[in-house]
Amino acid sequence: MSPPLASRQAANQRVTELRRSGITDLFVIPDDTKLRNAISLGVFRSEDAARSHFAALRARGVRDAVLVERERNPRVYLKIQNMPPQLRQRIAELKTLFLGSEVQDCEAAPVR
Repeated sequence: MSPPLASRQAANQRVTELRRSGITDLFVIPDDTKLRNAISLGVFRSEDAARSHFAALRARGVRDAVLVERERNPRVYLKIQNMPPQLRQRIAELKTLFLGSEVQDCEAAPVR
């Protein structure tokens, strides 16, 4: 993984540089709060496989790559439409019980 960059534009520029050097298995992490705008250079089933790929990246001149263990807790999203004010308040209160949780307003999608 290439560490988080200051902006999406900077991340896209780094992606272009990496692709020019022949590295194609990559993507910009868009929404993780800790790793936003970092560049994933692969996901591996074992630490040995990750270390081998890391060494290959180093051999190709990628000096800013770092090994990062993936988050093991999956993200769960809950979208509630037409939420009553009492429920909104209760969710805000409960948020403090779930470390790392976020509550965000999102645009209402049309009901089908």
